[in-house]
Amino acid sequence: MVLPIVLGNPDRGIGPALASGWLSEVDVLLLPPVLIRRGTMNWAKRVDEDAFVARFGRNPLESEIGCAAAHLSAYEALLDSTYAWALIFEDDAVVLDSEELLNITTAIVEHFGERSGVWSLYSEGTLFPEELISVGRVTHLRLRLSPQGAVAYLVDRATAASLLSAQTPISNVSDWPLNASHVQFWFVPNRALTHLSNEATSTVAPEVDRGTLVSTPTKLLMWSGLWYLAHKRYFRSFREYCYQVMRPRLANRFWRGGIRASKGLDSPMGCK
Repeated sequence: MVLPIVLGNPDRGIGPALASGWLSEVDVLLLPPVLIRRGTMNWAKRVDEDAFVARFGRNPLESEIGCAAAHLSAYEALLDSTYAWALIFEDDAVVLDSEELLNITTAIVEHFGERSGVWSLYSEGTLFPEELISVGRVTHLRLRLSPQGAVAYLVDRATAASLLSAQTPISNVSDWPLNASHVQFWFVPNRALTHLSNEATSTVAPEVDRGTLVSTPTKLLMWSGLWYLAHKRYFRSFREYCYQVMRPRLANRFWRGGIRASKGLDSPMGCK
């Protein structure tokens, strides 16, 4: 049993898929956008800004917090339902092949029904596969790092509960409050989905290069490990700090063997 959930305005990229094909024949839960303003009581109640700074070296944007809160509402909706899985779409997801999307969803639920995790169906950036599993015609890549972006993905109840707990209060961007040491992350190469924005543009902060928001001194502190000493109350151990803060940065700069998500179907891993 899978509950399709759309976050935001259904008249955007996901709209046509809701009007035809299998998504038009099932109950789709539409959740409105979430707006949380800095300086309000809601912000003070729901956001741990200091913990966010400890992980990212900068203050969160209001749009990042709103996006994270929207995904939390999806996890809550799944847990309040009788469904075992949720298929979550951000509203700018574009379905190119509804039948392929249904086949992938069915293959995941039927084969991995007893295994918890996140199955990303679209990602922007580099993926670092650790294992490849083929189920019929569907290829699954188990990842060493969580995928970039949360445009469209499947999540089971147990993992939704873990993600919800990790983001209470909100101290991370929507993708993801947990890393691969806590949750199994998978990517399914496909031609069923794309994204309204181009790969270099964030729809959460389209006019902001978030990489420039962290100062050079802060970056040096993060690389040296001194940042951990100053913020270790926000990490259960130095190992967790390495997983959350250092591993993604090391991967983007030095790791080899990654594949571009958009080119995963033609990668040397054999995902064709």
